[in-house]
This record gives sequence, structure tokens and C-alpha cells, in this order.
Amino acid sequence: MDFAPGARFSYSNSNFILLGAVIEKVSGMPWADFLAKKIFVPAGMKSTGYEENPRFANAKGYVREGENLREADPSDMSVRFSAGGLYSTAADMMSLPRSLAAGKILKSSTVEEMWTDRGNGYGYGWFVENDNNRRSVAHNGKIDGFASSFRLFRDEDLFIAILSNVQSTNAERMSTALAAIAHGEPFRMPGEHKFVHVPPKVLDLYVG
Repeated sequence: MDFAPGARFSYSNSNFILLGAVIEKVSGMPWADFLAKKIFVPAGMKSTGYEENPRFANAKGYVREGENLREADPSDMSVRFSAGGLYSTAADMMSLPRSLAAGKILKSSTVEEMWTDRGNGYGYGWFVENDNNRRSVAHNGKIDGFASSFRLFRDEDLFIAILSNVQSTNAERMSTALAAIAHGEPFRMPGEHKFVHVPPKVLDLYVG
């Protein structure tokens, strides 16, 4: 061990892999089956799962090389195990906080424990934040060809999900900007400020 449990904090994918192994041992179920039975099905997340075989990926991931993008190299998600390898949709992700609030996945007391800062702004698997007296929990992710960010404002009906199939996407910064927009606060989106007018009929082609 790097240090005695509870003495310090160090984020690591290895921690999540160990957690997945413990869950499989205690539940007697494979990781993918446990997620489906205990989380995805109760939450009504029909387009979410654990992707072990990259041949069935729902979207192609890309990495940036200079000004260009190239398709990310194939990655066997079973290597990531419980530290990654999930696929989902923004609509499905919206179901997660609502299901937690409704007690469909965990008891309210357990959720409260999960979202309590244990030091270093981290609870049980979630970053715990309090900006401008707004309580929120969040987490970001990045894997070959993909980036994501999720943020829930606990005292509001506001959940922000960023799902990108470009690995270099600054999903966390986008989430912060969207939260500021939702709260009517000053914001700055990533990249240059370049505004163009797109006719509504063109935008309609991309809805959904």
C-alpha cells in the first residue's frame, strides 16, 4: 500500500478495479450482471451497459493529432473492468439522479453517505462541491477516444451530462460553463469565441 487506509487520498483507477473485484466476490455476480440488476434496470436505464467487446461499440472514438482527428485505437474494455468501459446516453444518465432521489437504487441514508466529503473534496466515488452555496456532486471521465462529465446540483432539478467521442474534449470545463448559463452567471465556453448564425431548419436536422 502507498499509505494506511484513511490516512491520505489518492485518486486511482486501481482503486475502482479493486472495488469491482470486492463487489463480484460479495455479490457472487459478474460485474456486468451486478450493474444491470442493481442499478441499470431499477433506474430504467435501457441504453446503458458494460461494454466488454469493442466490436459492439455504439460510437467511434477519436483522438486529436494537431488540427486533425483520427479514429482511436481499439481498446478491450474488459481490461478497464470496473474503472471504465460503460456506455450510456444523456437521457439514460438523467435517470440516475432521479432514481437515487426516489430510493430505487440506494437508501437515502446511503446516498447521503456517498455524497459526504470524506476529505479532499471527494466522497464515495463522487467529487463533492459547494460553489456559491450550491451543493453539487460530479465526476469526469476519459478513455481512449472518449470524454465525459456529470454534475448534479443536489438542491435543484439540474443535472448536466457531457458525452463526447473526442478524447481531448474539455468536458469538465463545458459542464462548468453550462452550469453558469443555467444559473444566469457569467460564463466562458472552451475555445475561441466565434459566433455564426445557423438557420433553424438546419439546426432541426440535428435534434436528437
